[in-house]
Amino acid sequence: MLTIRDALAWASRRLEINGIASYALDARILLRHALGYSDLDLVRGVMYLSEEQEVRFRGLVSRREQGEPIAYLIGKKEFMGLELAVDQRVLVPRPETELLVEKALALFGSTYGSAPPSTTMVSDESHPLIADIGTGSGAIAVSLAKNLPHATVYGTDISADALAVARGNSVTHGVAAQVTLLQGHFLQALPGPIYVIVCNPPYIPQEEIPGLDRDVRDYEPTVALSGGKDGLNAYRSIMPNLSTYLLPGGFALFEIGFDQAAALRALAARHLPGARVDVYQDLAGFDRVVQVSQVVPADPES
Repeated sequence: MLTIRDALAWASRRLEINGIASYALDARILLRHALGYSDLDLVRGVMYLSEEQEVRFRGLVSRREQGEPIAYLIGKKEFMGLELAVDQRVLVPRPETELLVEKALALFGSTYGSAPPSTTMVSDESHPLIADIGTGSGAIAVSLAKNLPHATVYGTDISADALAVARGNSVTHGVAAQVTLLQGHFLQALPGPIYVIVCNPPYIPQEEIPGLDRDVRDYEPTVALSGGKDGLNAYRSIMPNLSTYLLPGGFALFEIGFDQAAALRALAARHLPGARVDVYQDLAGFDRVVQVSQVVPADPES
């Protein structure tokens, strides 16, 4: 039988040998999960793993050695302070995508964390309509609903499996009444025009997929990663129809790859002439979010 200390040492060694950079942290996370405790400090008095716990732990470590993401192994991932259920039907939510949510919240004068209040840009709608197109796990939709309790949030996805995960997360976090999930391709599933459209589409060029970390390449759904030859297929599909699905004065926010801002500017200029385009950087200094703002024509009588 393994002691907790020996179990951690064994797992760390196995993961390090197999090229897992975060081997020590991953070993602790997997052991906590195998034992069913949130913190190993709580089990100081339980020095030995039971036979069942050891079998479970060794199985988890074996899967992690092969590159399976920690989030899939423990079935959850934190995003915007929420613990979300995830599995191989959906992408693992990324920290950089939180910027997309934060910029959407800022449009309503809402902030996440300790930032000072922002200027409300969508101020004439007490029950605003928001859409998260390509919702996946529902990370964005659920986060927006939790922070904007008066909003109605649509989440669309072409995958029924992904929508099942999103539905579970909306129920878990008490926003199922706010979040309407619809199956369909991006904008086409929406029932009508929306004030704010948020989208984290597949944007990785197809030829770059084989070079991704094995955690991503071998386990996460390729359909949610690959943006076609140059990574821009999803944006080309969405942008021509954006004016139809945005209410006057509405906004669309997109997560992008670090080198795709210029292409998004060009697409916006072609399909939404006169729209304002803003680009925001993530904490690493890379372009990460493009915001397209509809310009409402001035009233000639004003």
